[in-house]
Amino acid sequence: MTHTDWAEENFTYKHAKSSWITAYEHLSIVETLAKRGIEEGSLDSLMQAENDLDYRDRFSESGIANNFLACVPLLFLLLRAIELYIKAFEYVAYPSSVPKKPYKLRDLVALYSAAPYRKIPADEAFIRKYTSDDGVPNLVSRFLKASGKSMDDLLTMRLHISKAGLDRTLSDFTSLSFDESEGRDFFRELKEDIAPLLSSCNALQSDIDAEGIPGSLVEGFAVEPYQKRVPA
Repeated sequence: MTHTDWAEENFTYKHAKSSWITAYEHLSIVETLAKRGIEEGSLDSLMQAENDLDYRDRFSESGIANNFLACVPLLFLLLRAIELYIKAFEYVAYPSSVPKKPYKLRDLVALYSAAPYRKIPADEAFIRKYTSDDGVPNLVSRFLKASGKSMDDLLTMRLHISKAGLDRTLSDFTSLSFDESEGRDFFRELKEDIAPLLSSCNALQSDIDAEGIPGSLVEGFAVEPYQKRVPA
């Protein structure tokens, strides 16, 4: 193996580590928002404090308390974390020749579900719950129904936000009011659900060192055998 081959293979592990770190950071923000939601019953106060005056005023003028629109940024971070988590697995499963990954999250989730590498059961259950039509929490389901949207629309939301911005993307969804008790139940459920994924992301990224050398935990997910190599 040449120095170039070694560097490229280790790069895939470095990329996986970076992806898991970023997924962990996203989930940590979701956890913080969920804690805020548990305390207040909604995230309205964060939306109303948004620095963009037009954005803040349009939300305030809706006249709807406990508006689920305020939770859209949280859902964006959650889905982005799922995307990064799966992509990291694709890197560690195929360290020498990473397959081309689908652009749409729905297709990426399908790829993950059918992939031959070993899954972490709690993480797999979480991904299935928050990306399927019949598994998401009731508030998310009601929000989509009120907006005339499907889970496919939610799963492509990241692409819309990247292209058009959050404000424009929100305009495609409908306000949904809910009571504080229901809100606290939703945020409590979410906080409990993401705990295993947070733990996994931290453990997995920690098992790859700064040089891109994986430990036994990450090696156990490889479809292709990995041998610790040094440059020739």
